[in-house]
Amino acid sequence: MSASLDRLHKELAIERWKQARKDGLNARSAAAAVGAPLSTLYRRQKRAQSGRLEPLSRRPRRVRRAQWSPAPVAAVREARNDYPMWGKVKIAVGRILKSPVEKGHAFPVPALRRKAPR
Repeated sequence: MSASLDRLHKELAIERWKQARKDGLNARSAAAAVGAPLSTLYRRQKRAQSGRLEPLSRRPRRVRRAQWSPAPVAAVREARNDYPMWGKVKIAVGRILKSPVEKGHAFPVPALRRKAPR
């Protein structure tokens, strides 16, 4: 459905719901007659009064920021330029992230170990 058809569909549903309420149905029965949940109709009515029936943005409200400092990023770029055939495991674990562990800036996660069979 295009945005304009979707908006028209929402506006018509709100109008049918309002008309059913004027005809004597309560809000819940009118919503059932329209075929939409009552909470949805109230939400659409509130948005229609403010003039924003277009779809809301799907972008997350909170976006994670990069957690690497510029120095490791530059080191990864340099390693990728020097050794283009290396994969991410060789570059990250073997070359770049090894030094922060050795320096004590980062701590490796211990491997999960299976319990010894009895």
